[in-house]
Amino acid sequence: MKKIYTLLFLLFACYSVQAQQQAPKGADKILIKNDKTASENFVAVKLILAEKGIEIASTDKDICQIKTGVTPVTKHGAGAYYVVFCKDNSIQLSGYFNTGLELNTLVKDTDPFMQIVNRKMGLWGESWKAMNALAASFGSDIQYLGGAENMVKVKQEPKKDDVY
Repeated sequence: MKKIYTLLFLLFACYSVQAQQQAPKGADKILIKNDKTASENFVAVKLILAEKGIEIASTDKDICQIKTGVTPVTKHGAGAYYVVFCKDNSIQLSGYFNTGLELNTLVKDTDPFMQIVNRKMGLWGESWKAMNALAASFGSDIQYLGGAENMVKVKQEPKKDDVY
């Protein structure tokens, strides 16, 4: 009986830890906290991107920003690029994706890139998983920014004819 209670307690503890670390729906940025300076983070991110084979499209050493080239997100041709801001004690990651849809050699998807947002469905979900995996390679103290609870709600002005 003691083993059953111990097992149930461990399962509950694992579930609650997993639930705390899930990104809120609508999150669009990932913040990785650490104890490094901005320049140390800048060098570390460049090394990790090189190890993963992700092309660096541009860097701005003054503001410690790195923009990657487009990397595949799915096996069907969707691609994404990431923008990384290196700051003192943190790394901020955001990304943009496109569908990469190609019906034949004459018809290609020319849609602009869309921001990666945690929507847990379709290409947004696949793109979010890829960005989250990249963030995990930068560190383990991860926080998610944005999301449904952080959205600004706009109060509409009442109209003249509205009855209250």
